Amino acid sequence: MWVYIIGIFLQIVKTVVIGIPPTILSPFEVIGPVFDQPVVINEFLANNETINTDEEGEYDDWVELFNKLRYRH
Repeated sequence: MWVYIIGIFLQIVKTVVIGIPPTILSPFEVIGPVFDQPVVINEFLANNETINTDEEGEYDDWVELFNKLRYRH
């Protein structure tokens, strides 16, 4: 399941989720069971110019994944 952010206006984010009609979301709102997947994107950084250099001293963009299964009881 992918979420595409198609517009941001002040504090409202309009998204399109494949298989679900367009939805208006408040920032950081949980969408429920649609995104109750074992592995989720926890954090990402695009256009990195200042944080965490790689082995060659370059600033790479990155995506951090989180495996929720490890923490389920």
